[in-house]
Amino acid sequence: MTEAVEQGKYKHLVFNYNGVVEDRWKLPEEGTVRLDTDGSVNNQGRAAGGGVVRDHQGYWKVGFQRKLGYMPSTAAELTSLLTGLRLCKQYKYQRVVAYTDSTETIQLLMQDGGPQHPYWAEIEEIRELIYSDWDVKIRHAPRETIRCADFLARMAHNLMEEYCVWTNPPTGCLNQLGLDSAQPNMVMADRSS
Repeated sequence: MTEAVEQGKYKHLVFNYNGVVEDRWKLPEEGTVRLDTDGSVNNQGRAAGGGVVRDHQGYWKVGFQRKLGYMPSTAAELTSLLTGLRLCKQYKYQRVVAYTDSTETIQLLMQDGGPQHPYWAEIEEIRELIYSDWDVKIRHAPRETIRCADFLARMAHNLMEEYCVWTNPPTGCLNQLGLDSAQPNMVMADRSS
């Protein structure tokens, strides 16, 4: 496969943008999970990330929080997206729509910066995941529509552990999930996970 064709495929898969900006959190299609990720950098320059996977009914499937060390916000956004995609792969989800509020992250995935790019390893691993044996789309969403991921990322700075996976929503996240929808069942954990 030529690089030009690969670039076209990245653009199709990654930036399937139709000009509509999401104004509120929306359910994914049936059979698809929605991954929301966000990165956070505090005043000391320490980065953290968080994300949540929810199904087509809005039920929490799994979430994560991760301390990332010292890095700029773009690297935190990329690493958070990568962490979320790895988690979705681990849980064997076959159809994923991943949302980030970082347009720079999406642009980096669409462009070929080459091995000299400082985030090349993260970019390439995300691209490899997109190409693997599942259906993944990367989309942009304003921070207001990924509240829970934003909350998890900001709260990850306070973790005792470096990395935490949540099979049920942490208590502090319930309010954020409730803001996503007026449907109360969307804040509950999926009992089958």
